[in-house]
Amino acid sequence: MKKIIFIPILASLIIGQAWAQAPVQVEGWPYKTRCIDFGIWMVPRLGIDESQMHVFFNAKTGEVDKFDIDGSFSPGWPVLFDTVTFQSTPIILDIDHDGKMEMINYGWGVISGQQQLLLYLFDDNGDIMPGFPIIMGDAVIRAAEIDADNEHEIIGYDFDNDILFCFDRFGNPKPGWPIPFILPNPPNTISYWTAIGDLDLDGKNEFLLASSRYIYAFRYDGTIQNGFPIVLREDTVYGYWNGSGAPILADIDNDGFLEIITSGDNNNPLHPISFIIIYEHNGTIKEGWPKYLDYEIINCPVTPADINGDGSFELGFQKSDSLTFVDLNFINLPGWPVCPMAPDGEGGMATSDPIIVDTDGDGDQEIFFNRGNFYPDSMGQDSLWYYGHGNQFGLDHLGQSLPGFPFRIKGSLFGRPPTFAIEPSSNRLYMAMAPQFFVPLVEADTLFLDLYRFPDSTGAPNQWPMVSHDNLMTRNYNFVDKVTSITNDTPPPLSKNVVLKQNYPNPFNSQTTISYSLPKASLVTIDIYDLLGRKLETLVEGKQDAGSYNIVWDATNRSSGIYFYRIKAEEMSINRKMVLVK
Repeated sequence: MKKIIFIPILASLIIGQAWAQAPVQVEGWPYKTRCIDFGIWMVPRLGIDESQMHVFFNAKTGEVDKFDIDGSFSPGWPVLFDTVTFQSTPIILDIDHDGKMEMINYGWGVISGQQQLLLYLFDDNGDIMPGFPIIMGDAVIRAAEIDADNEHEIIGYDFDNDILFCFDRFGNPKPGWPIPFILPNPPNTISYWTAIGDLDLDGKNEFLLASSRYIYAFRYDGTIQNGFPIVLREDTVYGYWNGSGAPILADIDNDGFLEIITSGDNNNPLHPISFIIIYEHNGTIKEGWPKYLDYEIINCPVTPADINGDGSFELGFQKSDSLTFVDLNFINLPGWPVCPMAPDGEGGMATSDPIIVDTDGDGDQEIFFNRGNFYPDSMGQDSLWYYGHGNQFGLDHLGQSLPGFPFRIKGSLFGRPPTFAIEPSSNRLYMAMAPQFFVPLVEADTLFLDLYRFPDSTGAPNQWPMVSHDNLMTRNYNFVDKVTSITNDTPPPLSKNVVLKQNYPNPFNSQTTISYSLPKASLVTIDIYDLLGRKLETLVEGKQDAGSYNIVWDATNRSSGIYFYRIKAEEMSINRKMVLVK
């Protein structure tokens, strides 16, 4: 078979022995769907609803998913859009204190004939929550408790409109927000790097935003934290680029304050020089830093972890063609650096955060990363599904391959590392991934959402279990989400968007009720489709006033099977699936 991408592989010294067991694929997986574009950064998330683990994911095709661990959709899911393409990893959190996880997603949709970025908040049952979607420009979006009010805020920066924004869970701007702010940047460069943490230990988190030259820290009221912005180093020979230098937060010296770790390079193709630099919480350079790498390029964010259980932090990163871990004196740990490769010569490489977890509870950490060579295999029988394979790599703390690793996976993981979490009832570690196969210039592609379980794992993933560290994507090694599940009696505002609820009951025998809401008077169409996409009947067609509606579908004369219902209103189109069982 022909290799599409080749990564040079160097030999490395193998030291010690790995003890963790290989994971097994969970029955009912993978889930196969379509994808658009190769290398789009979309990573599955694992979240816990009332002691039950679920897999959360969104695809650029307009599909938003929540699965049970057996591979079946959770009630109310999936949510399907014809006119929205989601573009990034979802944020998972219990924003309404009901003990269940909600999902923040954002993507591009068409509103009033113009393409707009739409910020969505989905309830645990797939409903769009009141106050959403919110229309904005191209933006970076995060969520965390910012102002010590025991509520998650949705915070970020709108690059198109040059504003900082902060919303509550009902989509309302927090007092004093939004705030005009022009993020200094060289022409044609936009950075999406962020982090969240309490730098000054006042009980309120700061929002860190990095451009190619600066790191800003904004307080809960939008003011800039004392000592910021940090002006990143600029090489006087050629220039400077902070392309992989996401700000990472960790208390690496155990003084109670967070340090800021970042990296960059001089962007000189003839003589590249990369560096890693650590700043104190107040923006000053930590003594002994930066450290330089001559003729090397750092290809991923620097990830802090104690991989060998010695009580001290190590720093992991990909430099050119090798993955390495160094101590805080910048000395390579035993066994590192390594250039991982599969027995058949396929190589591995970290282009996103190295994911670090203790898979077997022995105190030593295992390392997983996101990139391997890609091989095309075959074309599906219907000429729509294309297949290929890659490898999932896993190393122990000494840099050697774990038992059973690397193993072949469907598709390839370019830019999308796996996600880990403990399932509470079994205390077993699960690993989710979303490899894909994309054929450029051909409208045929495949995404495989997959789930694995480690058979004897008992160690909690207490290091860096997913990209950006946690489900809020804080990039903060020491982050603890302090929002508690309190009762909040604040009535929700009226919906700002079209809402299509899951039919009830579902599955159903002969009749089921479909509920929907309109924020304003609209032309509405609700159609029923079979599994092949053929329209069977129209339930609603015409103008309706703002409000909530129920419509009953009588399927007495229909055969058992899967059906879809679609609402079109206000240039929005939403689909849901229902099951008829007789």
